[in-house]
Amino acid sequence: MLIPSRNKPHTLPIGIWLNGDTVEFVWFDQHETIQMCQIVPAQLSDYHAFIHHRLEQKTIDDQEIQYHFQFITAILPHRIWSKTLIIPHLLTDQECEQQCRYTLHHELPMPLEQVWYDYCYTPISHPTQASTSTNLTIFALTKDSAQAHMALFPGIDISVLDHAAHAILRAFYYLRPELQSDPEILWVYQDDNACLAFQNYPHELRIVQQESSNLNILLAKFRQRYIYEPDRCIIYRNLSESEELPEYFEELKTIFPVMALGCALWGRDNKAAQQAAREEAEKQRTSHKQIPYQYEMD
Repeated sequence: MLIPSRNKPHTLPIGIWLNGDTVEFVWFDQHETIQMCQIVPAQLSDYHAFIHHRLEQKTIDDQEIQYHFQFITAILPHRIWSKTLIIPHLLTDQECEQQCRYTLHHELPMPLEQVWYDYCYTPISHPTQASTSTNLTIFALTKDSAQAHMALFPGIDISVLDHAAHAILRAFYYLRPELQSDPEILWVYQDDNACLAFQNYPHELRIVQQESSNLNILLAKFRQRYIYEPDRCIIYRNLSESEELPEYFEELKTIFPVMALGCALWGRDNKAAQQAAREEAEKQRTSHKQIPYQYEMD
């Protein structure tokens, strides 16, 4: 159970997503129970104090506990530049930052000052070798795109911009944890603003996004791009109007808005994974000599 300190504000992550003409909020209270609310966009600027008051009333049983709200939203994949690198050894935080800046400097047609970026670090073990390599995926978007997206939530101070596919997958795994180890599943997400299909393939997140809600076209695009025929398709829909599903789709039903839920879960999986990776890196560094990785900036 989450037990906030009474002496200083506790950071409370709140996922927020605009679906059609509705703004969806999801967060976890101090008992780790999912809470949610929905409002119309006009209330974001006109009734910002009311929103905070409502969240506090739903979240805080003990009025002595103070909370700092951390609003997290997601941005769709077509707005995000990404690149995955396989580095032949493990990296420290500083080396990850250096590699990100080096790669972005050479591959993006704009100064780094105009870009926001992040990265995902995953160690890759080799059973037949003593060494461990690194899967480093770099994400970047222009500041203009980021600020335009955050402007959809006037009056809300957005702290984190998450990758939409990662947020959705995080929520799916929270709702269906028994499927987390199955890389063969094709996941599909639909709401009034987005239609995504993705597969969490080993060391690669395969993604197809389209504006049309036609599932047959979406699946055909995925087959063509990745030369892959999925055995199982699981879909979540949060639509104002929906059609009958093709027979090969299994529907995931929940009362919680999945995108906002995935945003509210941001950081929970990252912290454990990053810590495990760092511990493994330290173990490898003390047991094997490594050739330093070189970076050169023009």
